Amino acid sequence: MPYIHLQVNQELSEGTLREISLQLLEITAGVLRKKPEVTEIVIEHTSRSWHWSLAGQRQTSVMYKLDISITEGTNTDEEKACWISAAHRLMSDCLLQSELVNYITINEIPAGSWGYNGVTQHTRMSSK
Repeated sequence: MPYIHLQVNQELSEGTLREISLQLLEITAGVLRKKPEVTEIVIEHTSRSWHWSLAGQRQTSVMYKLDISITEGTNTDEEKACWISAAHRLMSDCLLQSELVNYITINEIPAGSWGYNGVTQHTRMSSK
């Protein structure tokens, strides 16, 4: 039940948005063993008035922040490292970017603290 949130400091074409979304879905299913049918992906670009900076300097090059929320304890450290690496390669390829500092975060949430359709992951796991 992952929730993926990508913030980019520039507007992207529909083709690029679709490619990123499909590839994130594939990486997440393949590396983290998450079900595509319950994987939600939100991609947003910051408004033109928002100030995205690095080392105190406003950035005009494409930059991003990628977060994924997963249930705590459902993946190994190796799987998480592999996902971060694959996601970084994807973003670098799709955004044709240089080596600017971009962050990718995996948020592990306790099973009893989140869920979907009104059912926590803990309850869902307990009923299996």
